Amino acid sequence: MRKLKFVCVCGHGMGTVFIMKMTVEEALKGLGVEAEIIPTDIMTVGGFLDADVIVANVDFKENLKPLGKKLLLLDNFLDKEEAKNRLRPILKEIGYDLKT
Repeated sequence: MRKLKFVCVCGHGMGTVFIMKMTVEEALKGLGVEAEIIPTDIMTVGGFLDADVIVANVDFKENLKPLGKKLLLLDNFLDKEEAKNRLRPILKEIGYDLKT
């Protein structure tokens, strides 16, 4: 299976997006999924339209919907279990066969 590409987006500052990136990395690792994860801000996310999934806080849903990408929207970007639970259906939708 090809390596997936995730883009983590935040509007709160670049420090926050790196925390989100670590949470998503841990969640993906727990699911046995290998992915490239790129941190960026809300103003430059449009440059990553080759991403499989865009990850952001639920507050950015309306800003990101027009991009037409799968969205992993998190209430709490520190919660690895929330990320895992929300990742499972998204990964299945894009045809990724989960072993866990």
